[in-house]
Amino acid sequence: MGSLRNIFHQRSGNFVFFDTETTDLYPGQIAQLSYMVTDQNLNTLHAKNFYFVVKQISSGASRVNGLTTKKLLELSGGKKFDDYYMEIHSDFHQQHLVAHNIKFDMKFMETEFLRRGIKFSNNNCYCTMGYFKPICAINNQNGNLKNPKLSEVLDFFQVPEVEVRDLAVQAFGEFDAKFHDSRFDVAALYLICKRATEAGHIERSIG
Repeated sequence: MGSLRNIFHQRSGNFVFFDTETTDLYPGQIAQLSYMVTDQNLNTLHAKNFYFVVKQISSGASRVNGLTTKKLLELSGGKKFDDYYMEIHSDFHQQHLVAHNIKFDMKFMETEFLRRGIKFSNNNCYCTMGYFKPICAINNQNGNLKNPKLSEVLDFFQVPEVEVRDLAVQAFGEFDAKFHDSRFDVAALYLICKRATEAGHIERSIG
C-alpha cells in the first residue's frame, strides 16, 4: 500500500476516490459503489454512482446506510453488479485508488469480481484512515491513537459538511447528501486530500 504523502508524484495514471456501502461487515455484497476519477492535479474527469440488487442486507448495515433489499431494487432499476462489472473494472484498472479504510472496500471489490471469475487487484492503493491517524492524533478511551472517522478528518482540516454536500451534488446530481451515502463519502475523501495537499501533509507533484 502506498503512502498518501507522495501520491501525486506518480508518473502515470489517474486517481480514483471511491467508497462502498455493503450488505454486512464481511463479504457480502456491494449495495452501492461511488467514485470520482481525477487527473494528477485533482481535476475531476468523471464521477459515477451505482446501486445494485442484493440477495439480503444485514439489519446492522441497513441501520447505518439506510438501504434495504426493496429500496435497492428500486434505486438500481433492477440492475446487479453483473450489469456493470466490466465498466467498473475498466475505470479502476491500473489507476491509483484512494479510500477510507481501503482494505475493507478492496476486500468487497475483490470478492465481487472473483464471483465473476476475474482477479481484481491493485498495488497502487492509498488509505486516508491509516495515513491521517497520526496526523489527526485522536486518542481512544485507553489513551491510544484511534483510527479517525471520515467526519473526524474533515473536522481536522476544517472542511464544513455543506462544502462536502455541494461537491457531492455537483458531481453526482441532486440527492440527500449525508454520511454513509457513498457519494457523500467520496466527495469528503476528495476534499480531505485536496485540503491536506494545500496544508503540506501531501506533497504536490514535482512534475
